[in-house]
Parts: sequence; structure tokens; C-alpha cells
Amino acid sequence: MSKQKYMELAEKLPYQYIKDSPTVKYYTDWRKYDKALILPKSTRTLKPPIKIAEKANIILGASSWETRNLPEKVSVEELGDDYEPGFNVESRIQAIHFARLEKPVKITIEPYTVLDEPVVIESHGGDGFLAHHIVLDVGANSDVKIVLVEYASSNGGESVKTFMVEGRITENSNVSIYTLPLHRGAACYHYKRLRLGENSRIESRILGLAGLMSHFREDYELDGSNSGVEVYGSIVAGNGRIDSITNIVHQAPRTKSLVLIRGVVLGKGLLVHRGVARVTPRAQWSSTSIDSHVSVLSEEGKGYSVPMLEIQTGRVLEARHSTAVTSIEEDQLFYMQSRGLSKRDAEKILVESIIGYSGLLERLELSLDEILTIVY
Repeated sequence: MSKQKYMELAEKLPYQYIKDSPTVKYYTDWRKYDKALILPKSTRTLKPPIKIAEKANIILGASSWETRNLPEKVSVEELGDDYEPGFNVESRIQAIHFARLEKPVKITIEPYTVLDEPVVIESHGGDGFLAHHIVLDVGANSDVKIVLVEYASSNGGESVKTFMVEGRITENSNVSIYTLPLHRGAACYHYKRLRLGENSRIESRILGLAGLMSHFREDYELDGSNSGVEVYGSIVAGNGRIDSITNIVHQAPRTKSLVLIRGVVLGKGLLVHRGVARVTPRAQWSSTSIDSHVSVLSEEGKGYSVPMLEIQTGRVLEARHSTAVTSIEEDQLFYMQSRGLSKRDAEKILVESIIGYSGLLERLELSLDEILTIVY
């Protein structure tokens, strides 16, 4: 489809098909994305302000990309601006993404690839409008780690960014994907859509920070028998807004999914996590579990947790979900302050416990101060 066709599609499609109602509620403020069609394309970019980005093997800029020290059996190619995605474009923001996308790239990991060190992908932030798109193809019988450092910052001006990863994990492969969507002051749409083949596994760990409006969405399709996905997430909303969605579809027998999300709200922030797991009739003897917990550390902040299961067969091993939205009581903060901590330091300890839940501080050797500098 041509750029013009996507532009026409963007004018026709809604951001969401089901309007907000008392029983169905969406939490993304789509008005923050309305200028995506008219903002100038980014001419300069901003590097992610964390040390792991210095180890980047693949760097995506405003209208160019480059590679550094790519591991053997890993290759990158440019796909051309008329690239057709492997899924149906279903919303206005996705149509805008493809209408204005430049230089999408395909990352290919050859079969039987085992890497000791992760492949680090760095996506710069930028002024105006910026779109990055990655197609990931992991060959059979591979064992790899991928780090996605996705940064967005308004830098004092108006900024909208879209970032997408799509692809397939072929059979008998184990892939760990560590994702850092670090948003600051911009409206961002962050979308990951992956399909899993037979006996393949994904361990997804995400540490996400809110921008002006951040929409995080992860879609996993378990197409092969005995495939599985585990999602561990820490999500932090400072004075920004995050609408985070985890969708998992079980399409084959004996598949397994586990979602464990912890979120924290600071200041006037808003944080929503919606976890949806669907077990189709073909996915007999599968198991799924969603556990979502949001902590609100301020009087003006808001948090929501909405897990949902759709089980279409009676032959399942496990189907469960749990949810909680809690606030930190003043007496808890008072107790910590009475032990000599300032209110900010007490809050920092509480935030650290939730940020650490994703496991990425240790795995990527991140410092808490690096993350908190972006949060605050």
C-alpha cells in the first residue's frame, strides 16, 4: 500500500472502534496524537540517557540507521518505504505510523544461533514526528537476548513518536526481550506484535516510563504447540499517563502464558494495565495467568488494573487472574520519615522496589538513579 493510501486510511479509521462507556473504558488520550499527521518529521534526534545504550549494535535515528559490532549470524537490512506489515492495520495511529514511516529495518537471526551477549537496539528520540519500525525474524533452534532501548522526549517542543516491532520466533527457540520504553514529555505509541512457533519461548521484561501520553501494547500469538510467553513488567507514571495493554492469544495445544505486572503512580500521573488472555478451542491443555498490581503514591494520581480471561475450551490446565490497586498510607511514609528519611527518600525506596520487579536493573546493570532522573 502506498504512503498516500495509508494517509487516506488515517483520515478514515478511528483510534478505537469501541467508544468509551460505563462498562468499556479506554484510557489513552488520543487527542495527544492528533498532530502526528501535521508535525514536521524529526531532523535531529536525542540519545537515550542510560549507559546500556552505549553498547548499541543497531541504532535507529531520524531518517537513518547504522550498525556497530553486529554479532555473527545477525544481519540487518532496510525494507523500503512501501513495506507492507504482516498484520492488518486496525487503527488511526497505526495508519499514521505507516503513512509517515521511513527506513523500516529487518533484523534476521540465523537458525542455530546462540549468543552470550545481547543484541542491543537503540531507538533515538526526536523533535516533531518520528517513526521506527523493526521486523524481527529469529531462526529455529536459537537462544538469544535482545535489548530494546526506546527513547522519546519532547525536548521542550511538541513531539509524537511511534515505535513498532513485529515478527516471528521460529520453532525450538528461546528469546529474551528486554524492553526499555523511556518516555519523557512526548506522546508515544509503543507496539510489539510477535508470533511463536512450536516449542518456542519468549521471556519479556519491560521497564516503562510515562511520557505526556504513552500507549504500551504487547501482542503475543502462541501459534505452535508447547510454545509459551512470560511477561514481567515494571511501569512508572510520574506526572504523565500510561495505558499499558498485554494481549495473549493461545492458538495451539499445550501453550502457556504468564503475565506479572507491577506499576506505580507518582504526582498527577495516571497508570492503567489491561491484561487479556484468550484460549481458543484449539488450545486444549493450555494454561494462562495474569497478575496485575498498581500502587498509587500520591493523592492526585490514579491507577487501574483490568485483567480479563476469555476461555473457549473446557480443557485447560490453569486459567487465573488477580488484580489490586493500592495506595501508600500516610502512616507508612511517616514511619519511614521517623527513621530519618526525607519524604522523597522514602518515596524513592518504595519506587525502587517496584522498578526492581522487572528484573532489568540487575540484568542490564542499570542504576536506579539513571531511571529516576528520567522519571522526575
